[in-house]
Amino acid sequence: MKNKQKMQNIIVLRDLPSNIIDEAIIVLKEGVKKKVYTHKNERSKYIIDEANIIVNDYINKAEAENITEIKNKYKKTKVINRFLTIISIVLFMLVVVF
Repeated sequence: MKNKQKMQNIIVLRDLPSNIIDEAIIVLKEGVKKKVYTHKNERSKYIIDEANIIVNDYINKAEAENITEIKNKYKKTKVINRFLTIISIVLFMLVVVF
């Protein structure tokens, strides 16, 4: 009986508009069933909306971290590229001169 109650407090979100997350499993806090709603659909809508907000926040944070990481790698690559270009030019001039 306890397992059945725990299963009723789990929501699985599928087909999320994300390239990162395929499926999200939301576990509701204890006592959520005790909240009073005027209609069953109103309760479901509230829970799904809140779960979607949480998942979207997570996706946005993950994407922001990814963008920052990519920008840092780009800056490092740009510095290395400039350094290698200068070295190549110097070596080319040395070869042409001698």
